[in-house]
Amino acid sequence: NLPDALTAAEEVDVDCALLDMNLHGERADLVAGCLNKRGIPFAILSGGEIEAKELGAVVFVPKPYRFEDIERAIDALNLKIAERGRDGS
Repeated sequence: NLPDALTAAEEVDVDCALLDMNLHGERADLVAGCLNKRGIPFAILSGGEIEAKELGAVVFVPKPYRFEDIERAIDALNLKIAERGRDGS
């Protein structure tokens, strides 16, 4: 749900995130904003039309997705983490 996702985005120490944009009928734009603010790279998973890049997502994974789609998203997030590490940020 949105309140739990916001709390996690604000407080949990993670390297990256997979974000479903539909959290029990509520859009997760605020969660995306929080992840952006904290500099946490994330992928958006959604069955709807989403402006993933405008929300700051590294990658968009449309539903229905397969295991390979999630693997590719995680690979893209790991690349972003590695780039950030090389840049010293």
